Amino acid sequence: MEPAGQLAAFIEAERQFVTLQQSGDHDAAVRALEVALKENQEFVTQLQDTLLSSLFEKLSVGYNTLGMKYLKLGKTSLSLKYFQKAEAVTDPANMHMHQGPR
Repeated sequence: MEPAGQLAAFIEAERQFVTLQQSGDHDAAVRALEVALKENQEFVTQLQDTLLSSLFEKLSVGYNTLGMKYLKLGKTSLSLKYFQKAEAVTDPANMHMHQGPR
């Protein structure tokens, strides 16, 4: 896929994320971002930091939302998994995050 098409995939994934979050389907929202990132892994390394920061900020919000959802349902192991993912995405060692969104 050419760069414009790959960029469009991320824009669409972010749009889907927002729509799905608003409708309460947090699992599908996170999956939309994860799929876009996974399918375009090589292109991700070439993206501008600001776009990556936006994607990973949304992914972190999604992981934290799912962590809280499953914690409320008493599924602590699953909840912990999502909190750990959110922590990994926002780790200061990850250069894709700008100081602002953290």
